[in-house]
Amino acid sequence: YMEGLIHYVAQDWNVTQHERLREGILDEQFEHFNALSKEDAVLVGHSLWKYIAEQYGKEALANILYITRVNKNMESGFLFVLGQDFESLQEQWYQYHQRLF
Repeated sequence: YMEGLIHYVAQDWNVTQHERLREGILDEQFEHFNALSKEDAVLVGHSLWKYIAEQYGKEALANILYITRVNKNMESGFLFVLGQDFESLQEQWYQYHQRLF
């Protein structure tokens, strides 16, 4: 979550990341977030924040972080801003990338 956000803010998405994400999606390595290596978790987290910005707008990122901080609960940020829990967002992200690739 946080490492992916840091990478999203610090560096632009690049071809190498795109190809690694494509490979992981097509091989079904990224279907379950809790089974990812640290390196893959950072990549998937970066991709997830990128997906949120593209689908919901960059202001959604700031709103999620604000609500998460106020409520001290990550889930509440996603529910309040996006209208869905984190698990649903993961599924939506995964299905989007399956169709893309």
